[in-house]
Amino acid sequence: MAQIECQRQHFKAAIQAMQRAVAIEPDNAEYLTTFGGILCKLDNHKDALKLLGKAVTLDPNIPRLHFGFGVAFENLGDHSRAEQAFRKAVELKPDYPEALAHLGHLFTQQGRFVLAARNCQLAIESRPNFAYPLSEMAKPLAELGRLKELLACR
Repeated sequence: MAQIECQRQHFKAAIQAMQRAVAIEPDNAEYLTTFGGILCKLDNHKDALKLLGKAVTLDPNIPRLHFGFGVAFENLGDHSRAEQAFRKAVELKPDYPEALAHLGHLFTQQGRFVLAARNCQLAIESRPNFAYPLSEMAKPLAELGRLKELLACR
């Protein structure tokens, strides 16, 4: 229910649904992860980290939990911890396109263009019609003098 409300941009309803769910099952790692993800979408990264921190103690093997950590840390400027979190998400789910694309973005920001291009390519291979890694791949390929390769990606 909360995810549907979030997709509809009804964030207040999504938060209320997650508050009810967590009140009923406070030790449900999936609920805490979902709630943390919603808070990340609302740029409430510090509170998201609290929920995700509890969730990881309950079940450390949820890929989107680590993705949520990555998003929160990235937005709080802690790129080292964001990279670790995105890498953990990919370790748990090797074909996780969002985590791979975010790694590509981080690597681009750090000037690590070969790694950036590789992670974006893996994200594209994982989900060919996903636009985010295609756009993220342009800068590292341009920096590497390989922009023509972007035309071959789909």
